[in-house]
Order: sequence, then C-alpha cells, then structure tokens
Amino acid sequence: MLEQLVKRAREEEEILEDETITGETVSGLDLSRLDFRRMQFFRCRFADCDFSGAEFLCCTWYGCDFSRCRFSESYWKQTLIQACRGDAAVFADSIFRQCRLQDSSFCYANFSGVALEECFFSGMQCRQAVLARVKLKKTKWQSTDLTGAELFQTPLKGMDLSDCEIAGITVSESFSELRGVKLSPLQAVDVARMLGVQIV
Repeated sequence: MLEQLVKRAREEEEILEDETITGETVSGLDLSRLDFRRMQFFRCRFADCDFSGAEFLCCTWYGCDFSRCRFSESYWKQTLIQACRGDAAVFADSIFRQCRLQDSSFCYANFSGVALEECFFSGMQCRQAVLARVKLKKTKWQSTDLTGAELFQTPLKGMDLSDCEIAGITVSESFSELRGVKLSPLQAVDVARMLGVQIV
C-alpha cells in the first residue's frame, strides 16, 4: 500500500495524508522530499529508506523500525514517535517542533545540527548518539539514556537532565556546553571528575 501511495504522490505531486499504514515492510524506498500529514504508521519496518527533506505534520509512528534510514534535513511538527527503533538513523540538520519521542531506541543516531523546539524526550535510549551543534528550545528530557552521547557545541543551559543517564558524554575541552544545566548530585560528581576534580 505504501509504495503505491508514494508512487502516486510523486506522479501527481500530491500530499500523503490521512492514511494508516500497518505492518508493512519496505526496503530501499525513496520517500525524500515527500509531505506527510496526519499519517499513522503502526509496526512498519523500513530498511535502507531515504526520507531526506521529507515533512511530517501531525503524524504518528508506533512500534516501527527505521534503523539506519536517512532523514537528513527533514521537518517534524506535532508528531509522536513511540516504541520505535531508529538506531543509527541520520537526522542531521532536521527540525523538530512540538514533537514527543517516547520509549524508543535511537542509539548511535545522528542528530547533528538539529533544532529541537518544545519537544519532549521520555524513556528514550540515545546511547552513543551524536547530538552535536543541536539548538535546544523549551525541550524536556525524562528518563532518557544519553550514555556516551556526543554533545559538542550543544548548549544545555536550562535543560533538566537530573533523571537522565549522562555517563561518558562528550563535550568540548572548555565544558561550556554544561553551563546552566540542571543535574542531580550524583551527576554533579561525575561532571566534577570530568573537570579533573578529585572527590575525597
């Protein structure tokens, strides 16, 4: 069904809207520059698919696997991603506005240069993810695992990471990214060690 919808959207320059896609598996599909509105994806698997430059408005992704797919320069607004796998997917230079990402795995995913505005991360696995040069605005983090994540040149001022895992994160030598971030006492000890402070 999805492949037919994509083909028609390209041929007729249509928006993909108000459809529910359930249990489909597609491989090598070119979905770049397509416009998705109020689309629902349930338990779908995407292998080696290209979503570069696509737009997602008021969409729902539930139980889907789009690991290693390409979403560079995509645009997301008021979209829910829940119980999905996006490990090693590429979201570089994308924009997320008013989106919820919940109970999903984005380990090793590339979010470099992404803008996150009024987004909510909850129960996310983002181990070893690249979050360099990310612009954060009114974004909330809850029970998210950022172990080993790269946060180079991503200002965390005002962000509350107190119930997140941040062991082994990578920041610049000046540690400027951590200024103004809210941490738990245990996290503060880890950060102090990063700064070379000896805890006695």
